[in-house]
Amino acid sequence: MPEDHPDLAGRLNNLGNKLESRCECMGKMKDLEEAIRVVRQAVNITPKDHPDLTAWLNNLRTKLNSRYKRMRRMKDLEEAIRVARQAVDITPEDNPDLTGWLNNLGNKLGHRYEHMGKIENLEEAIRVAQQAVNVMPEDHPDLAAWLNSLGTKLNSQYERTEKMEDLKEAIRVVRQAVNIMPKDHPELAGWLNNLGNTLSSRYERTGEMEDLEKAIQVTQRVWKCKNATPFVCIRASTQALQLLQSRGDLENAYNLSVEAINLLPYIHNRSIGRQDQQYVVSHFSGLATTACSLALQTGQGPEAALEILEQGRGVILSLLMDDRSDTSELKVAYPQLCAQYESLRSKVNKHAENITDIVSAEMIETRLANIIALPKLLATLFKPQSEVFKRD
Repeated sequence: MPEDHPDLAGRLNNLGNKLESRCECMGKMKDLEEAIRVVRQAVNITPKDHPDLTAWLNNLRTKLNSRYKRMRRMKDLEEAIRVARQAVDITPEDNPDLTGWLNNLGNKLGHRYEHMGKIENLEEAIRVAQQAVNVMPEDHPDLAAWLNSLGTKLNSQYERTEKMEDLKEAIRVVRQAVNIMPKDHPELAGWLNNLGNTLSSRYERTGEMEDLEKAIQVTQRVWKCKNATPFVCIRASTQALQLLQSRGDLENAYNLSVEAINLLPYIHNRSIGRQDQQYVVSHFSGLATTACSLALQTGQGPEAALEILEQGRGVILSLLMDDRSDTSELKVAYPQLCAQYESLRSKVNKHAENITDIVSAEMIETRLANIIALPKLLATLFKPQSEVFKRD
């Protein structure tokens, strides 16, 4: 195609998208590098008043952000911020796309704060995120997401400054996000988690029992979200366990700890990001010890305490190693059944796009029922045996 062809920029942009898709499928970094190169070329040859320029700038920002997440190179983040800012600057105030470009810019500025720790980056991220919310119609389908994003940044500012007005505003906007969110929305559980965290922070600061009760209600509500991923549910449970113990409700805390440990095998470590894997190490690793302690405090007996400790530690260790010997042995003996189980376990860890895409834990339980019906040697790999702890 001639260099002065009017469709060249569009073709380059499309090529960049396909290269990025191949990178996502194959994992080859050279495809992402080439995607960035060709989309950058598309942006550079496009007139500043071209109606598609903002969309191509956004595509370039997306690809730069993907490389930043992989390589953690600051120059990629800086270019992504520059590109996002350019998209905002050339978009008219009455353009419905402006709120999206503002949100993108706010998120990138938030990432720069996380990387560099400079409070001025967070302050600008909050100003931009607030502007994105202000220009968005009240009936816009993304309003709840933008509010949650703003609330997260305000909570980060509270953690830095310890100013109660920041925490109060964070609670207000995240609660607003939750209230306007459809009950079957795939992101609801995560945002309820955010609200529970902010309420818990205020309880820790003020000691107000009302905040403690509301935080418990919110975190327990996560378990009722049918399309929540196992990771989000267990993350909420770790928060709820602390809150229930603060209230002195050891019985409910113990029951919740058992439910959380029973859900742990459904987490697929390759389906979660690096930061979430670090969260598994720092938070979930103490879940088994907490459950064991609660079992003893609630009179369950040493046998039950040891069993839940062994069960929890074993699953957490397998998650950290990302090598479940139990499924590898099952694969040898029953390859088809194992493939079905692993497929469901992978799907249940992915965010559902809508309510019809949900792969529920009940589907996993059905598969496990078939596994437990297999010879005892394989069945014990999925179900800890209390006989191990019985005394003669």
